Amino acid sequence: MNTSVKIESMVRVVISLGVAGLLGALAGCTTNNGGVEPQIVTRPSTKALDITYVADPGAQPPTKIVVSPNDGDVSLEAVPVVPGPEKNWVTWTSEGRSFSIKFGSCDGTSTEPRKKFGNENDGWNDSKPVGNDRHVYKLKLNPGNGSNKKEIVVGKYSVKSPAGCDEKHPGPNCLVLDPVIIVRY
Repeated sequence: MNTSVKIESMVRVVISLGVAGLLGALAGCTTNNGGVEPQIVTRPSTKALDITYVADPGAQPPTKIVVSPNDGDVSLEAVPVVPGPEKNWVTWTSEGRSFSIKFGSCDGTSTEPRKKFGNENDGWNDSKPVGNDRHVYKLKLNPGNGSNKKEIVVGKYSVKSPAGCDEKHPGPNCLVLDPVIIVRY
């Protein structure tokens, strides 16, 4: 990873941690909507992300991975107890290429075990083929603790494509996206 990419990644970590801290401080707070009954501040419990591949003008194969929306940043509030099949999921979808995702701690150098977000494996988690040339990875988040016991889990993830390529020595066919912050409330 070159120096400018490391700096950009570190800036995103610092900004996201600041936002996570601010949102964590506000978790459970109410807003006043013009004298009407106060409302609880909440965040969605699911997120769908698209992985696309971009080639430099006039070049093939693709040279860059893009995760959208929000550059792949995720901020969720996990639903407590038994959430149902449509709650507490993050889903990544790619058209045309397989991919793998690895989750880690924010500092990238920690040797301590990190708290898991949900059902992810240690190391790389491969996407599964679905239909014609579509690949999906679904992360089932752990259920939330409820409104009186909030917990913030912060980490990052890396994406590589195709699944199984050598991220330490990526060649022209192996694309690696720098870590992106993921926050769960």
